[in-house]
Amino acid sequence: MQVLLYHELDAIQINGFDKWRQFIEANDFKSADIKKVGDNLYRARLNRTDRLLFSFYKYQQTTFVLVLEYLKNHNYAASRFLNHNAVIETDKIPNILELPSTVPVLPILPATQKQFYFLDKVICLDADQKNLYYLNLPLIIIGAAGSGKTIVTLEKLKTLQGRVLYTTLSPYLAKHAQALYYAKNYQNKQQNVEFLSFQEVLESVQMPEGKPITFALFKQWLHRFPNLKIKDAFTLFAEFRNVITGLEIDKPYLNFSTYQLLGIRQSIFSPDERTEVYNLFLRYLKFLKDENYYDLNLLSFDYLTYIEANYDAIVIDEIQDLNNLQVYLLLSLLKQKNQFVLCGDANQIVQPSYFAWKNIKNLLQNKIAYLSGSELVNILKINYRNPQAIAELANKILKIKYHQFGALDRESHYLLESQLTDQGHINLLPISEDYLNHLNNASCQSVEYAIIVLDEQQKLLARQYFKTPLIFSIQEAKGLEYKNIILFNIVNASKLNFSVLLKDLTLQDLQAAEIRYSRARNKNDKQAEFYKFYLNTLYVAITRATRAIYWLETDLDHSFLKLLDLAPIQQNFELIAEQSSVEAWQHEIQRLKSQGKLEQAQQIEQHILQPKPQAWTVLELSAIETALYNMTKLDKLTLAEYALVYRDSYIFHRLVEIEFKTVFNLNQFKKQLLQKEFLIYFLKTKQPLAQYIAIYGIDVRNRFNLTPVLTALWLEEFSLANELLAQSANIDLMDNQGFLALHYWLRQLALADLHKNEQFFTLYNKLLPLDLDIQVDGRLVKLNYRSAEGLLFNLMYAGFYELLPNCLIRGDYYHIEYLKTALNKLPNYILDIHQINMDNLAETLKKHEIFSTAIENKKLFYCLADHQYIINPTLMIKINDQWKNIHEVLRLDRLSYFEPYKVGKNANNVYEYKRYLQTQNQQLQVQLSALNNLIFNLRSLLLNQLLEAFQILCANQLQQIQDE
Repeated sequence: MQVLLYHELDAIQINGFDKWRQFIEANDFKSADIKKVGDNLYRARLNRTDRLLFSFYKYQQTTFVLVLEYLKNHNYAASRFLNHNAVIETDKIPNILELPSTVPVLPILPATQKQFYFLDKVICLDADQKNLYYLNLPLIIIGAAGSGKTIVTLEKLKTLQGRVLYTTLSPYLAKHAQALYYAKNYQNKQQNVEFLSFQEVLESVQMPEGKPITFALFKQWLHRFPNLKIKDAFTLFAEFRNVITGLEIDKPYLNFSTYQLLGIRQSIFSPDERTEVYNLFLRYLKFLKDENYYDLNLLSFDYLTYIEANYDAIVIDEIQDLNNLQVYLLLSLLKQKNQFVLCGDANQIVQPSYFAWKNIKNLLQNKIAYLSGSELVNILKINYRNPQAIAELANKILKIKYHQFGALDRESHYLLESQLTDQGHINLLPISEDYLNHLNNASCQSVEYAIIVLDEQQKLLARQYFKTPLIFSIQEAKGLEYKNIILFNIVNASKLNFSVLLKDLTLQDLQAAEIRYSRARNKNDKQAEFYKFYLNTLYVAITRATRAIYWLETDLDHSFLKLLDLAPIQQNFELIAEQSSVEAWQHEIQRLKSQGKLEQAQQIEQHILQPKPQAWTVLELSAIETALYNMTKLDKLTLAEYALVYRDSYIFHRLVEIEFKTVFNLNQFKKQLLQKEFLIYFLKTKQPLAQYIAIYGIDVRNRFNLTPVLTALWLEEFSLANELLAQSANIDLMDNQGFLALHYWLRQLALADLHKNEQFFTLYNKLLPLDLDIQVDGRLVKLNYRSAEGLLFNLMYAGFYELLPNCLIRGDYYHIEYLKTALNKLPNYILDIHQINMDNLAETLKKHEIFSTAIENKKLFYCLADHQYIINPTLMIKINDQWKNIHEVLRLDRLSYFEPYKVGKNANNVYEYKRYLQTQNQQLQVQLSALNNLIFNLRSLLLNQLLEAFQILCANQLQQIQDE
């Protein structure tokens, strides 16, 4: 048995560690004093006060003990890996005297490892990865498919200090990286990391006017010109995005003469074709202006004027998806020009592009004024994803590419080196009824199989033969991996193009173990970029497989397949049909949604989980407004039920005013409502609730528009809420008032005495979304829910309808003392997550107040009096992709005071009760009127400041034009 330490731990600083290590390596479990405290989570007693947390793993025939944490003074609450607030009653837990019978297996463990890393799972770095990890910035990381590039990049990111930006073109990759960064409750007090897509970076500078142009819109616009000789929308869009715009950084787009003079390998189109292309581009510019769309490159050039260098370090991932202009803009955000990490792989470009690492190095040298050298570039060639046979096949694709087209730069000239001992399987099969049936039966109910096709048209064809929802075009498949990949007719779907790729190429050309770096043989081959695209896409498709490839083609005698030396399968072919669990499919939905594969996630919901249509009408806000207007007998009952579920004081007060009897005995009414609508949540057996979820889905909306997890939180069924979250319940879904599950938790914290409820506090981390999109002063602000200001914002947000009215009646707003009271109810581990305490509370509020001059001011709060705040009333939040003012969501006109009517011996006099509520609400309305006046004055002031700033900007630009 061997012991590995988490890389942030120092054995010298752990009291009694050497002695304990001797015990465990000798398999002396009794002396090591071990107890199980979680799923593959164990605690070891070092001495009277100090403890270790660790896990067992196996690699090959050896057992490893991975030490995760050192907990001094029994401080289990500070653990990153334990369920927070869990009470570890070690006296009641028996000691472990032998190795557990089942131990998880590590897929890979490089030799001579003494440390490990941790994202969402255990990470072991090889020598090249570790060397890269310890290098100083600047860095260029070139990572082959399956090389662990993202893992190394994120671990390197954790070492950076100050304000750090992680950015990439894909918003879904940015989200995915953020989720990995915060996995297992990771936090780092030395850095403030922002995860933004490139679009969001621009929006954080200034929200653009209009809508972004997409390929789908471009393709639709192109149909207006039926007489064009060039009709390929895909290549035209790529030419507009990567050549005419984005290539130069000192002009928004190339003029016609410059475009005409581009080299033959700098454009997909020949000089003779470029006149038509450029004329179409001019029409494109007019279309953008007339239809109020914006192009990302043109916008980037305009925004260079507004860029401020506010970041201490920047990580750009998947840089091959960006062009020169976009990279230049991002690097302009740096305070120090050399504090960057650039990551990518030119072999995984799945659209026509002119990316080359030499262009990036030229940009760094000529425009960023950083003299880059060879030491800047680090290549990760070792592959940990693909078995030997699959890696060898991928290398054949790379050899074809290098042999036929050469390499634009040395950095993209390498082969995969698989470290897996498994050989894997590659099966070349004809498209026949028997093989299609076998593969369909094996894949249709399994999350272990995915179908990959060349394009959208082929995806429609594949759906005729395969029932699995996991059918992807190659562009969609990028970033995914599955055990088994079925390649569907990729070569024969573009038979001619794959034939052209083989010109003057022989089998012997692919048999060399290594490849020599060389330039293209034919420098006048204008189609090189076009054909390299096909090889890149096939390379991406092949490297998605972690176990086997089943390659289906209509013509197995195609010369391209022959060149790959793939022999059609000869023996009888049969696969065992696999059926994944409902839980596995639910997790697959969440995984796909997190990466933007919404079509496939929807297909799973419709064809695998098959939730039935709801048999009831969900109460939307419009229905409630109608009921408040009509006030029929049925409307009153509906409103009373709705108000009870939503704790809606405004509706309750309206019903008291008309003396609707039901609201004068709310305890009895609540019992009736719980029996009528929520009985399955209280039954001793959970089977009815499980059946309800199985039929309608984990996120089904009940009559009151609450999901099961929102309902469980409202009912204070916290153990059930934990179970629902384990089934991938969506925490990003809101109720009718704009509240998330997190806000339900915070309201329960404020309204109930739950400090001893273990299940309640274990929920907190699971309910934290990543961030909230906010718009302030026309700029996007990402509010991190784990930040100190994020917690304060959400305390105010959650307390809007129930706590703010009480504050206003007293003549207060959100006084700092209220916030202190709320924070005092939180365990220390939650305060540590947010890096907040009583000492920095006032400082945090001031820092993010509208008129603060702090550089990182998010302008979340408005200070109305000494130590009294509200949420910035000019702030906007994004709900369902729509921007709304904060008070369109949290409505000031719906603030009301209400307290239940007393029944029994101390029953209220109805008249006096109504008069009391009227008096309180009259006082509230006086305060609300004053608040509305303050908000109006604030908006006027901010508008005047904006106009003054705009006038100064116009004057400066006019002076600049005159000077030129």
